[in-house]
Amino acid sequence: MALENLGMELLEEARAQAKEKRLSASRQSEDLLKRAGAEEKSLRESARLQAERMIEAERAERTSGFLLKAQRMVSEARHESIEEGMKGLFEAFVKAFVSSKSYPGFLDRMVQEGLTSVGADAVVYVNARDKKLLKVKASFKEKDLSGGVIVASRDGRVRMDGSLESVFLEQKEEARRLVAQSLFGGNEK
Repeated sequence: MALENLGMELLEEARAQAKEKRLSASRQSEDLLKRAGAEEKSLRESARLQAERMIEAERAERTSGFLLKAQRMVSEARHESIEEGMKGLFEAFVKAFVSSKSYPGFLDRMVQEGLTSVGADAVVYVNARDKKLLKVKASFKEKDLSGGVIVASRDGRVRMDGSLESVFLEQKEEARRLVAQSLFGGNEK
């Protein structure tokens, strides 16, 4: 009996230890599952935040690209408007100057200055309309100019440009500034 009791006690003790180990393993398993669940939740949150940051970065990049494109389009449109304004201003300048009382004197003065600086045997290029206004004697050749004259040596190496295109170009930056100010109310170049 004592041996039987001892066997029973040992069996009971072994069952208790096994039960304790099962409970301990079950608690450890639950702990591991909780930690794994928390880690999974943390990884999901981290992935979600990273995805949001990537989406925001992509959105910012696209927005920036669209803004740059829009600014370039506005800049090009402003430039085209200014160029159209410059053409209109040049045409108005030519029309007003050519019809002014001082224009024939300007032509004669340009021819005289050209002949003095280039030489008396120089060729004077002028359009047909302006040739009729000149009082100075020189060798004339017709050229498609808006107005004014170009005086050049016979070999073409030396020339003095007194065309209205040249006169206008000398004031181009100021004219551009005035056109931009007229169109947009500010300074443009």
